[in-house]
Parts: sequence; structure tokens; C-alpha cells
Amino acid sequence: MKRKKENILRTSLPLFSASVLGQGINFLLFFFLPFLFNAEDIGGFFVFLAVAQILIPLVSLQSHNAIVLSRSDVVAVSNLVISMGIGALFSFLFFLLTYLLNLFSCCWSDESTTWILFLPVYVFSGSVLLSFEQYLTYLGDYRLLGNLRLLKAAFVMVPIVLGGFIFAGLEVLVLGHFVGQVAGILFVLWVLKLPFAKVIVSKMVVRLFVLRHRKILTYNTLITGILMLINHSPALLLSFYFGDRVVALYGIVQRVFSAIPGALGQSVSQVFFRKCSHYYNTNKPVYTTAVRTLKQMGGWYLGYGIISVLVAPIVFYELMEPGWENAAIITKILLPLILIQTLSIPFTTLFTVFKNQRRVIWFYLGGFFVRIVLGLVVPLGMIGTGYKEGLMIYSATGLVYYFFYIRELLLQAKRNDTNLKVAIR
Repeated sequence: MKRKKENILRTSLPLFSASVLGQGINFLLFFFLPFLFNAEDIGGFFVFLAVAQILIPLVSLQSHNAIVLSRSDVVAVSNLVISMGIGALFSFLFFLLTYLLNLFSCCWSDESTTWILFLPVYVFSGSVLLSFEQYLTYLGDYRLLGNLRLLKAAFVMVPIVLGGFIFAGLEVLVLGHFVGQVAGILFVLWVLKLPFAKVIVSKMVVRLFVLRHRKILTYNTLITGILMLINHSPALLLSFYFGDRVVALYGIVQRVFSAIPGALGQSVSQVFFRKCSHYYNTNKPVYTTAVRTLKQMGGWYLGYGIISVLVAPIVFYELMEPGWENAAIITKILLPLILIQTLSIPFTTLFTVFKNQRRVIWFYLGGFFVRIVLGLVVPLGMIGTGYKEGLMIYSATGLVYYFFYIRELLLQAKRNDTNLKVAIR
């Protein structure tokens, strides 16, 4: 029987609609940040966020991906508990490490010490929330997942805006995002009422989990670590070479113009991952679905890119306060990279579906060397170029990288379908 053509974008609509509202809140929040906080505080916050976003998916060793691959509801809840347990363990070890480093270090300021010690707590809450999001993806409850992201965005915005009027500082920005994560966790616990007390996670269950998902725990963790470094190293390097004011320009552009395409990419990714996992587990072809999804998303992203190029000068020259004009130039530099990077989000799940992590890891290692080492460290640190020139090289190398990366993932899907046809014959 011929499978009915599916429109993954249409299936993603409930999640995307709520995510767009949530990202709309984030858009307004980051748009108003320059009016409430100084550039140094905004830049410092983006540095903190960069470090946190590198660590959040790593402390659970990417075990949250195993939740989506679960073959039954009982296994899914068990995998959820194991994922949160791994996140708690490594977050605690990370806290001990930062505490010991603080005891024997004389280089950190009092303010830095506060945020470094708080970082493991922030990272753990983010890891737990990520595990719950993957559990909702397993359930296929995209409406609830969208509502979760909308609620999180609202709980981030309210304390930051109110705090910005009362006490504008880095503390307000960090704690506002932490409140949003905690609110999201409490919301999921209240709605789902999961029977955690009935879940028995024995040593045998954990051992089987590790054996079954060892590629996720090893290769996925390494791949994600490299990817997070590629995505967030620019903020850290710009802070090191040019200070937090330049990081603020870079961060505002990233957050504002990646909000909508990022919401679409993440929403489609949740549906795409679940669909492809189901097709793979039931010996159905994946390649056609992947190509159709790429074409549907590509047309939408092209239109968004054209509108963004026209809107950016108005936002940063006319609406923002003086001092943010260079953000319009950074937008033109980074926008192509933002679009292809967010376009690739759904397809990054394919190497997990096909268990081809070992092959894909070479793309990430090559990408890190070319984009970060040759594209940023050498120009900024050794040649002494300006930050705009460095970002141009970073963006150009990123476009080439993501083109070949998406191509590789689609070829994996095509090879899978070819092998499937041979097996059927």
C-alpha cells in the first residue's frame, strides 16, 4: 500500500504556532534589552548563556535522545528517569569541580565566583527540561510541547522586564532565564502527573540502557560537544578579544533574527525525529520524507531572509538607541549562516536514527577546525583582524560546512532506503 504523502510542516503547526508566540516574546524581550540594560551586562549575560548552552545537552550524555527512540511507554518513562539521573550526577560533579577550583583559585572575582558556582544549578535545570521536551516528543503531544515553550518564554520575560526597571544588572538576566526553566519543569510535572514512584530503575535496567544506547552516550555526546563549541565559541572569543560590548551586538543579532527560523527548525525537528524513528523501526523509507521536508522549509526560509535584510536597518538605525548601528551590518553578515544553520536542525537527527554517529563525527571535527580555529582564532588572535572581518570568515565557512553536512545526512537516508529495498527483495 502506497504511503500517503505527509506534510511534516503541517504536522508541526500546533508546536510551531505556540513556539512562534514564545519566540515572539523572546524577540520583544531581546529587542527591549538595550533599553533596560547596558551593553556590558547584556554581553556578560550572552557569555554566561554560551557556556550554559554548551553544557546543558552534555551533562546528560545526550541520553535524552534515547527517550524518543523508546519502543513502549514504560520504557520511555524509564529512559526519562535515567536521563534525568545522569544529568543530576554530572551536574553535581560539575558543581564539585567548580567549588574545588574556587577554593584553590585566586583569579576569580567575587562576582565571577557567584555565577560560576550557580552555573551547575542552571545547567541541571536546563537538562531536566530538555529531557521532558524529548518525552513529550515521544508522546507526540506537540501542542503541550508548544505550550511549554510559550510558558517558559513568558516566565523569562516577566522577571527580566520587571527587574530591569527596578535593578538592571546581569543578575536579573540570568535569574530570569532560570525562573523560566523551573516554571517549565513544574508545568510538565503538573500536567503529566507521571508515576515516577512506580518506576523501578535497577542496576540491570541501567546496564541495558547503557549497552543499547552506548553510541548515543559516547558519539552523540562528543558530536554535540563539538557542535556546541562551534555555535557558541564566537561569543566567548569576541568577549576575549573585544569585550562584552561587541558580544552584546553579536548576541542581539543572533537572538532576534534566529528566533522565528529557530522556532520552525526546532518544531519540525521534534516531528521529523519521531516520524523518521518510526519509519526506521518499522522498515519504511525515510529519504523521500527528508527531501520533501527540506524543500518545504527552504522556500519559507528564503522569504524570511529577504524580509530580514530589509527590516534590519530599520530596527537598528531607527528604533534602537545610538551605539547599536553596527548590529545592522552584523545582521547582513550572519543572516545566511543563521538560515542554513536553523534549516539543518531537523536533519541532524538522522545520524541518531541511522546510528551513523561515527561517520558524522568527522564533519564536526573538520567544521570545528575550519570554522573556529582557521575562521576565528587565526584571524582574530594571530592576524589581528576586526570582529566584522572575523565574523565574515566564520559565516562563509559555515555556509560551506552546512551545505555538505545536510548533503551527507540526506545521502545517509538514501543509502538506508537502498539497503531496505535490497533486504525486501
